[in-house]
Amino acid sequence: MMKRSTLLLTGAALLVFSTTTVAHGQRPGQPSTMGYGPGQGPQVPMMAASPLAGGPNAAVGSQFVDAHGKPIILQTNYCQGGDCYGGGGGYGDGAPCGPGMGDGVYADFGGYGEDQIGPHYFDFSVDAIFLLPEERFNNAPALTAVGIGPASPRLNSLNQMSTDYEPGFRVAGRLDLGPLSVFEATYMGLEDIAVSNRLVSTDITLALLGVSTPDFLFTPASADASAVLIPELDAAEVHTVDYQSELHSTELSYRRYWVGYRPRFSGTYLLGFRYVRTTEDLAFTASGTTAGGQVTWESENDLVGAQAGGDMWIGLRQGLRFGIDSKAGIYNNRYKFNNATNFGGGSTTSEGNQVAFVGDLSAQLVADIWPSVSLKTGYQVLYMSSLVNVANNIDSVDLITNSVNTQGDALYHGFNAGIEYVW
Repeated sequence: MMKRSTLLLTGAALLVFSTTTVAHGQRPGQPSTMGYGPGQGPQVPMMAASPLAGGPNAAVGSQFVDAHGKPIILQTNYCQGGDCYGGGGGYGDGAPCGPGMGDGVYADFGGYGEDQIGPHYFDFSVDAIFLLPEERFNNAPALTAVGIGPASPRLNSLNQMSTDYEPGFRVAGRLDLGPLSVFEATYMGLEDIAVSNRLVSTDITLALLGVSTPDFLFTPASADASAVLIPELDAAEVHTVDYQSELHSTELSYRRYWVGYRPRFSGTYLLGFRYVRTTEDLAFTASGTTAGGQVTWESENDLVGAQAGGDMWIGLRQGLRFGIDSKAGIYNNRYKFNNATNFGGGSTTSEGNQVAFVGDLSAQLVADIWPSVSLKTGYQVLYMSSLVNVANNIDSVDLITNSVNTQGDALYHGFNAGIEYVW
């Protein structure tokens, strides 16, 4: 009986000793994967993980986990520590591990080290965009002269009308093609880019000339006293200018991921197809005692072609990324232009194909707020060349242009704000 008790006590002592050795036998800097020592609770890292960026597993340092609480698969050239690459672990040729490299206790903002800041990814995103059109109205002449004579004030130029940031939207979706590649589809649209102006003779003459005079608005071509007036447009009480434009863009792209020497830097290469469509409609209308006519200008540009580019993202902190995306391509522009009157004053029509260029640059900041949802904001610049613009084809001498200018430019820039979602 005494012998059996002695054996049981000896076995219990050995068991306690072995478990204590295991609990304290980890290397410094490794995440705890076993039980706790006598009287100890969970071993919390120096900078505990945020529940929104890793959950309870990361908070107790049990293992590297992603935003969903799943174990992270580290890069193939990663070394936790010890005798690998001749040094203290991490990436590269054996340099000692710095903060966030091979150190399971170190935690960046949000609860992770640098090795857990992976590439930027989403399955679906939607943005509200606000773009300001520039350069489309450059060199647009005035359409109204207040009074007769070459010195009469000239007004109603598109270039004089203030434009504002126009609202639109953008949606994008991605489909995995393989471990490092995705198919991406994007649509962006601005439906109503509009400016307008209305001049009333009695009001504008009082403001500019000090005398309220009715029916005193003329076209610049007729402002010379010796010129022949256009009855439908000259000696008018009201001159109105209405401009409407739309912008649509559809992209189908292949993206291939790359990861930098430090996983904090990553991005994609892009190759794809893009279709951009812009339309413009301008109407100049006169009304008054005898006047009553309208001149219209209409343009369409349909650009189809291939583009190449890519993006680069920097992990500022876990769950917070900054990226730059750029792409450019050569396109075929199928354009159409029409300039006409509603009173038999003639018309000009032109259409054709020409080579055009489209370049797109944006900077984005993305912040993860839930495991599947991120907020983003940024700024975008879109440039197009070799367009048929309305403003470049307004002839102040002859309202029906005799030649069509096909080398116009368009620049859109503005900010966006939206949401990204991961399934």
